[in-house]
Amino acid sequence: FARLADLLLQSAGAIDEDQPAALVRVQARAATLNRADDALRDSIAVAAAEGHSLRRIGAAAGISHERVRQLLRDQTPG
Repeated sequence: FARLADLLLQSAGAIDEDQPAALVRVQARAATLNRADDALRDSIAVAAAEGHSLRRIGAAAGISHERVRQLLRDQTPG
């Protein structure tokens, strides 16, 4: 359902109708990937703020705890 909602909610105005269909699909998938990446980063930040260990967060996300540390550092302003 989430994937269907993502596809339905994509802005039609952001897609150049003169592009071939294959490129429109690439553009749409890239936009979906960017939204998913942002949502993952937000979820990682929330889990860390709730006190979960970087190892447990990494295991849940399927990435290393060092990658989790890097994502959190990149998200922290300053």
